[in-house]
Amino acid sequence: MIMVGTHEGRANDAAVWNEMIAKLRSQPTMQEDISALISLTQCRYKGDCHFDAAPLQRAFLAALSRPSPIARLYAAYADFAHDLLNDDALAIQNMREAVRKAPSEPAYRIQLTHWLAIHGMTDEAVRQIDALRRMDSLGRLDGQIASLEQEAERGGPPLKH
Repeated sequence: MIMVGTHEGRANDAAVWNEMIAKLRSQPTMQEDISALISLTQCRYKGDCHFDAAPLQRAFLAALSRPSPIARLYAAYADFAHDLLNDDALAIQNMREAVRKAPSEPAYRIQLTHWLAIHGMTDEAVRQIDALRRMDSLGRLDGQIASLEQEAERGGPPLKH
């Protein structure tokens, strides 16, 4: 409803946001709920949706207030913090939690390692790279690991050629 509302000039409809936040606070968070939060984050980040980030943050916090949030929700909130709040410390904190909740999911660890490396947290980035190497028995992550190693060595993203 919010994404439709943004195209009709009603994206900041407080009643719709409040209803969503109340649902996220009072009911178990479903995969569809997390997908909706991700979609709203991406829509706002790409500039396709025009609404204030504050109610979306309240929606995330309502979902995170439920017992035992899953890794995907922490990762989604990390992306929100990075992309819309420009709060890398909050993004890293939440991605660490996603990795803690789902240690065998390489995507969360890769994103965390990237953020650690570009912020000069080299020791922790190297520990995450080592964990990725241990997870990668078939070599599927070799390219990403090599890129992360370069970032950690340089303290920033890989150079574009």
